[in-house]
Amino acid sequence: MIGWLILIAAVVAMYRIADIEGKSGVLWGTITLIFCLAMTFLLPGWPLVNVGLGGILSFIAMFIYKVVKD
Repeated sequence: MIGWLILIAAVVAMYRIADIEGKSGVLWGTITLIFCLAMTFLLPGWPLVNVGLGGILSFIAMFIYKVVKD
């Protein structure tokens, strides 16, 4: 249950960060959801770490996109 709350918090956080940066919040929220769910299926034995890693990967992807784009 706590894993789902962390997943929702990561999606909302990335949505708000993308919105502040002037990017599409819905797009980055969806990317975060996909990363978190993928990590959940790839690391099923680590319930909180996998969702946290998904959020971190999403943030790193946004950072790389921002560096390459600008």
